[in-house]
Amino acid sequence: MTSEDLNRKIAIIFAADIAEYSVKMADNEQAAMQALNSIREIVDPLIAMHKGRIFHTAGDSVMAEFKSPTEAVICAVDIQKAIIKRNKTVDTPKQMNLRIGINMGDVIEQDGNLFGEGVNIAARLEAKASNDGILISKNVFELVNSRTSFSFINLGTQQVKKTRFQAYQVDFGLGKPKISKSKSKLSLPIILASITALMVITVSVSIFFLQRPLRDFQPISEQNLTFQIPDTPSITVAPFQNLVPDDQTAYLEKSIVDNIISVLNGSPELFVVTSNTVQIDKQKDPEIREIAEAAGVRYVLTGNYQVIGQNIRITAHLNDALKGVNLWSGKFDSSLDELFSVLDDISNTVFEEAHVEVAGKNRSEMAFFKTNTDYTEYLECLDTFQYYTPDKNRQAEVCVTELSKTAQASAPVRALLGWIYWQRVFIGISTNPAEDITFARKIADEMLIKIDTGEPFVLHGWLDFLEGKYDSVSRNALKAIEIDPANASIIPTAGSLLRRVARYEEAKAAFVQTMRINPNPPLFVPLEFGFTLTALGEYDEAKRVLKATLPRVTREGQAAGVLMDLAVVNSLEGNLKKAKQVCAEAKAQSANFNLDSQLALEGGTVDKAFLAKFSDAARQACL
Repeated sequence: MTSEDLNRKIAIIFAADIAEYSVKMADNEQAAMQALNSIREIVDPLIAMHKGRIFHTAGDSVMAEFKSPTEAVICAVDIQKAIIKRNKTVDTPKQMNLRIGINMGDVIEQDGNLFGEGVNIAARLEAKASNDGILISKNVFELVNSRTSFSFINLGTQQVKKTRFQAYQVDFGLGKPKISKSKSKLSLPIILASITALMVITVSVSIFFLQRPLRDFQPISEQNLTFQIPDTPSITVAPFQNLVPDDQTAYLEKSIVDNIISVLNGSPELFVVTSNTVQIDKQKDPEIREIAEAAGVRYVLTGNYQVIGQNIRITAHLNDALKGVNLWSGKFDSSLDELFSVLDDISNTVFEEAHVEVAGKNRSEMAFFKTNTDYTEYLECLDTFQYYTPDKNRQAEVCVTELSKTAQASAPVRALLGWIYWQRVFIGISTNPAEDITFARKIADEMLIKIDTGEPFVLHGWLDFLEGKYDSVSRNALKAIEIDPANASIIPTAGSLLRRVARYEEAKAAFVQTMRINPNPPLFVPLEFGFTLTALGEYDEAKRVLKATLPRVTREGQAAGVLMDLAVVNSLEGNLKKAKQVCAEAKAQSANFNLDSQLALEGGTVDKAFLAKFSDAARQACL
C-alpha cells in the first residue's frame, strides 16, 4: 500500500487503562475479571453518550475516537467521577483505578481501527497519568481550556522512549490530597505563635509579589536599535551557550542554531535575522535586550546545552524583548546517537511555538499538517488570498489546488478554498455569485463535521452578509467567538462581521481580545477597531488606536486612509481646524487621493445613519 492509498485524518484519541491490573489478576483472577466487566459497564455507555467510538480493546485497555476534544475531556471526567463513586461502594480487592490520556493527532484508519503517532501519544499520556487521573496533550489543552469549567495543570515536557510531548493534567476537583487529623493537642500559645508566624510570612510574600515587576528581564530601548523593528514578526536565534565547555562539543552551537534558523526561514510569517549578522553575539553572555537591539528584532530565541558522557540536554527560551517577558521554554534530552532526531525535534517545536506565540497562529490548525513544509505552503496560499485583488484570488486558487494534491491536512486547505470562492463575490469578480456562495457554503458545512473550531461559523456569517441575512450574521459570528475565544484568526474576522452589522460593543470586545493574544495582528484589525470606537463615540481611544497604526501604514504606503479616519474623528469632536489639517496630510500622502473612493472602503455596513454621519464629517474635513 502506498502513502497515497492510506486513509489519513486528524482524530481525537482517548486511551484508558486500569492501573496495576496485572497485579490484581495475579491476586484474584475471578474478582479482577468481574471488576473489569463492571468498569466497562460504566466506560462504554459514557463514551457512546459523548459521541465517541471505541475502535480497539485489549484486556483492560480501551481506545476510543472522538470528533470533539471537548466531548472527549468531559467524557473522561464523567468516567473518572463514576468509577471513584463506584469504588466507595465496593471492597478494596474489587476497586479499580483508571488512567486516561487524550491526544489530537494524525492517524491512519484501516478497517475501522486507528494507527499512527496520534494513537501512540494518547497511549503514552495514559501511561504517565496518575491513578484516577487524566492527562491531555498541549493541542487538546489549547482547544478545551476556555470551553470547560475544569482547571488544568501544566506538567511540562514529558518523554517516553523517543517520543516527547507536553502534558496537562485535568483537575476536576477530586484529586485533592486527604488531610489526616492529628491525635495530639497543641497548646494555645503554640497555636497563637503559629498564626502570628503565618501572618508575617503571608504579608511578606504578598509584598514580594506586589512589588515584583511584571517582566522577566530588562526590555529593549527602541532608541538603541541598530535597525527599526519590521512590521512582520521578527526574530533572531542567539548562539546557544555550552554549559560544559569542551572543544569536542563546541560544534554543537552552530549545529543547533543553524538547524533552527533553516526551519524558521521557510515561513512567510516570520522575518528571521541570522545570528552571524549580529555583532553583539561575539560578546560573552550578552543580555537579551542587547541581542534584540543589535539585530533590530522584537523576539530572541536563546538557549544552552550540556553534554555529559553520551547524553545531551538542550534548553531553549523564546523571549519578547519589547515587553521583557519569556513566552516559552523547552527542555530536550537525548543521547548523542540520536542527535539528528533531537535537533529536528527542537527546530519543529520552536517553529510551532514561534508561529503561535509570535505570529499569532492557531495551534489546532497547525496540528492538521504533517510537515512544516505543508504548513508553510498553506501560509503562502493564505498570504496570496489576503491581497484581495482579482489576480491574487486566482493565484490563491491555483496554490490551494496544488497543495491539495500533496498536503496531509485537508481541512484548513479545503476551508481556504471556501474563502476564495466567498472572496470572488465580495470583491465583485464572480461570474455567478449564487453558484460561488453555494459552493462556499458546502465547504463550510463540511468543516462543521471535520473540525471543532469557529471557522465554519464565521465563513457562514460572511456568506450570510453577502446575502443580506444580518440576523444570521450576528449569530454565526458570536458562535465562532464562543467556540474559539483564543483563536487569533477567527476572533478578528468575527469582529469585523459584528462591526458591519452594527454590533459595536461585541466587535470592540473581539478586537480588544485579538490585540491581546496577537501582538502582530493583521492590518485590518486596528483599522476596523478604530472605526468601531468612532461609532461608539469613544473618540480619544479611536485616535490612540489609529495613531499607533500610522508608522506601519506609512511604511506600506497606506497612510492616507488612516489619516482620513483621524480627520473624521477630529471633525466629529468639533475640532474642524485640526480635522482639515490632518486631511491635508492624507492628501499629501497620496497623489491620487479621492474622498469618494476612501469612503467606499468604509461602506460595508448596515448602519446607514452612522455611515452618513461619518461621510459628512469626512467631507467637512477634506473638501
